[in-house]
Amino acid sequence: MSKKTNVFRKFLFGIILFIMGTNLNAQPYWENVLEEPDPAFFTDIWFVEGADGMWQTGWVLDYNGKIFKTEDAGETWTTTDISSYSVRLSNVCFVDETIGYLCDYDGNIFKSTDGGATWTEQYSSGTWFSSISFKDALNGIVSGTPNMYTSDGGTTWTQASGGDSDESYGYAAYAAGDTYYSTEIGLFDYGEIGRTTNNGQSWNNIVSGITFLPNYIACYGANHIMTGGANEIVYFSHDAGVTWEQRTLDDGIGDAAVFAWFDADTVWAAGSDLYKSTDGGYNWVADTIFGLGTHREIFVTATNVTYVANDIFGDSQTIWRKVGGLPLNADFEANPTEVCAGSSVDFTDLSYFPPETWSWSFPGGTPSSSTEQNPTVTYSTAGVYSVTLTVTLTGASESTMTKTDYIHVVELAEQPDMPAGDVDICNGNIYTYTVPEVTYGTTYIWELSPEDAGTLTSDMNEATINTSFDWSGDFTLKVKVNNACGDSPWSDAFEGTLHASPEVFSLNGGGAFCEGSEGVEITMSGSESGINYVLYLDGVTTGIIVAGTGNAVSFGLVNVPGFYEVLAASDFCDIFMPDQIEVSLEFAPAAPGQVAGPEVACNVATTDYTSTGSADADSYVWELSPEEAGTISGSELEATVSWNAEYSGTAIISLAGVNDCGTGEASTLEVAVNSNFVLTIDGADLTCDFQSESYSVEQNESFTYTWAVTGGTITDGQGSSEITVSWGGEGNGSVSVEVVSSDGCTGTSEDFPVMIDDCTGLQEIGGNDALSVYPNPAQNQLNVVYNSATAKQYSLQIFNTAGVIVYSEKMSGNGNEISTAINISELKPGMYFIRINSGNTAIANSKFIKE
Repeated sequence: MSKKTNVFRKFLFGIILFIMGTNLNAQPYWENVLEEPDPAFFTDIWFVEGADGMWQTGWVLDYNGKIFKTEDAGETWTTTDISSYSVRLSNVCFVDETIGYLCDYDGNIFKSTDGGATWTEQYSSGTWFSSISFKDALNGIVSGTPNMYTSDGGTTWTQASGGDSDESYGYAAYAAGDTYYSTEIGLFDYGEIGRTTNNGQSWNNIVSGITFLPNYIACYGANHIMTGGANEIVYFSHDAGVTWEQRTLDDGIGDAAVFAWFDADTVWAAGSDLYKSTDGGYNWVADTIFGLGTHREIFVTATNVTYVANDIFGDSQTIWRKVGGLPLNADFEANPTEVCAGSSVDFTDLSYFPPETWSWSFPGGTPSSSTEQNPTVTYSTAGVYSVTLTVTLTGASESTMTKTDYIHVVELAEQPDMPAGDVDICNGNIYTYTVPEVTYGTTYIWELSPEDAGTLTSDMNEATINTSFDWSGDFTLKVKVNNACGDSPWSDAFEGTLHASPEVFSLNGGGAFCEGSEGVEITMSGSESGINYVLYLDGVTTGIIVAGTGNAVSFGLVNVPGFYEVLAASDFCDIFMPDQIEVSLEFAPAAPGQVAGPEVACNVATTDYTSTGSADADSYVWELSPEEAGTISGSELEATVSWNAEYSGTAIISLAGVNDCGTGEASTLEVAVNSNFVLTIDGADLTCDFQSESYSVEQNESFTYTWAVTGGTITDGQGSSEITVSWGGEGNGSVSVEVVSSDGCTGTSEDFPVMIDDCTGLQEIGGNDALSVYPNPAQNQLNVVYNSATAKQYSLQIFNTAGVIVYSEKMSGNGNEISTAINISELKPGMYFIRINSGNTAIANSKFIKE
């Protein structure tokens, strides 16, 4: 924009204020805080609450890829240009001052973790996204074609279901809990309002067939929703979308309506004009002060600061802020905060928003109070003083800031005492020296002479000397104090002597010793005459002291595990040799891990065995007993046994670890060496005639299976561990199997008996007939209860598994329950079958176990 146009705008704005009799300092007014001469248009505004409770950080999107950011509520702005990878920006949402998300009209979603300085693409659909909304750092949605949601901070995005989620290109806003609302402009529906109550995963249309074109939507909490758009209509609900109200603004907001809530009653509507309602949308008042251009975006902070994006004459875009009724925060700083008595301090007002009046209080200062914005004060007397500032701004609450004990007024410090500490010190050590604190002392300056004596560091009234390794002799140490008035005199010099420490030698020996041995020797590569060398174990003296000879020395054999070190002691200086010697106790190896391998073996086979070993073993020994069982060969943790074909019985395979301390305890595995084995068949032992059943044995890939069946036909599975048998007519059948293992051993099963029953008519009597048997298993007495639907004669029969009738009796039906108690004490233990017959027809079956 040209300077002339800018001047004209200010002139026009002043004329409007003059005509209305408005004083900017008397009531809230609009203030231009951002002007961009050549953007496409601003598409969104977003502010967040800072850690201090203020709403100072905000962002503005330009359609062509620019992002404007303020950290002082619009006073100043910085610009980030991301047009190289995203243009046609549509919407932005920040969850705090660092984490934000934006979308564009090209179907892309971006995330920033540095307050908008840089952005990373998270998702690209190539379609259209018009708005983005997050309830927290993890859960958010985008509205467009299609609607999407995320629950992991945008790492993954998933298409929503329901509503018009695959064809919507309206706008969405967060309400409360897991609820969002959206406007939906379907391809075949003119206008709808959708809602999700599960964080955007699925949507339902709660309002359909709207006769106007709904655009933006805004929410205040769970209950208050507002949208609108075409034909200057405002559409709102105050009961979470159950009922809706409609208002038309005659000189209205135009088609591109945007909304912003401050509370449940106060809401702004912006478009071609700017309106405000204070009764929840029922009545509206135009903002006659700010009636220039088209208002594209609006945002109201929780502190009732309103920001509007405005296209005044089509040749520039501006952001306006509603000034007045603003939060006022008093703040200031002083330079310096520590001064010498008689000096001056400059105070600078940092209050926000800029106040109109200032009231300062300076106890101990001259002047003691001021109404200037940035006063200068002189302090004549030493002490610690507080400062208070109270500021006012029309339309804002008065604000006061007191900084307690803020100004420190000092006098020249007195001479410090002479430092105190060790007089005789040694090379290569650290020593601390102190002086009492000095009144008005701010900085303590220490001096060590000569500098070759060591490295001097200090912290106020305490200094540390890290003594030199290669210099010895007399040294001095002194200190002075500095503050705003200058330096105090030097203290009296402390005098000390740095003595040479004993010479360093290396320690040797140590290592591991076996349990029960005399131990290992520890030696030192050299020694000095006149120096005593003390052997320590884990920081405690062992009582072993060796006098230096000028040659290598030995501390003898030690047999206590731990870390050994040597202290060299002279008249003044003690020093530990830098080496530590570890001595450890070693045992014969623990038992290796369990031997693993076949626990049943064929005596004509070769089998392999393994172990996880022992942590202490250097090597391993495998053994097989008895010797006649076969031969074992192996190394380390794997072995192979060649079994003796003449042997059958139990064999023991053992593995033991070996190290320098001997052979340890063995791990063993007991193996049954067989020439054949027996298999167990699983399947139904009672079946109906001409019915198919499955029968199986344990599966082993190395087995070849051969099945035999009487009374039926194998229809599937021959050669495998499971077969299907189609049984023939009523009678007795059996199943058996023989297997051959890959190592040459065979296995067989006993015959598995199957009773084949004539089940015809079991279901013909009606649903009220039922047979129950209890207890089951039974020992002496068996109770049989049968519910008869008709009065007739029945016969009860008990069969064993061979099909032989072992008990029978007649029963008279009466149309109700009939029962009998049967003495089975003489029956042999095993499985039995019960059948109820009506004439020659079996009508009910069951079975029980005799214990």
